[in-house]
Amino acid sequence: MTYVPFRNANMISIAVSWAEVIGAKKIYVGAVEEDSSGYPDCREIFYEKFNELLKVALLPQNNIEIVTPLIHLNKAEIVYQGILLKAPLHLTWSCYQSEDEACGVCESCKLRLRGFELAGERDPIAYRQ
Repeated sequence: MTYVPFRNANMISIAVSWAEVIGAKKIYVGAVEEDSSGYPDCREIFYEKFNELLKVALLPQNNIEIVTPLIHLNKAEIVYQGILLKAPLHLTWSCYQSEDEACGVCESCKLRLRGFELAGERDPIAYRQ
């Protein structure tokens, strides 16, 4: 299982603290609604509510917003966009089981591999299986 309780909320909370310190106004998060069956904090409503929370949790002049540009894309569309933008996809990581070579069998690896397959592309990272 790859579910990490309250993962995105914890990471975003840290990012918001840092954004407030450096004066940033937006935090971009690569959450995808397609993942929400196993990751409830990937749902659009989670980010809408988090942004509402920020309006009452921060000093008014800080006005930080969480932005989720990928929220309605599927994995294949994300891969395709990454290729169009010449993003360094070889530097991205999804595996929850390994840090040196992706396992290829955890749910996150399966979603990633399927996205590359549907986009008609080969995933540039190494897999054990």
